Amino acid sequence: MGFIFSKSMNENMKNQQEFMVTHARLQLERHLTMQNEMRERQMAMQIAWSREFLKYFGTFFGIATISLATGYAL
Repeated sequence: MGFIFSKSMNENMKNQQEFMVTHARLQLERHLTMQNEMRERQMAMQIAWSREFLKYFGTFFGIATISLATGYAL
């Protein structure tokens, strides 16, 4: 009688362990995917910030240079 219960308990425990291993593997894969996505987003934000910085300061210094050159020529 005890053998039947222990056998089914061992099967349940084995199934539970397999489920936990599968779940841990999926969780790790999801974590790595999320980490890569966040890294890509951060790089995209840095590139976008650099473009905006270059655009605004390039425009400012371009206009300032032209203004100073024309002001000096007058």
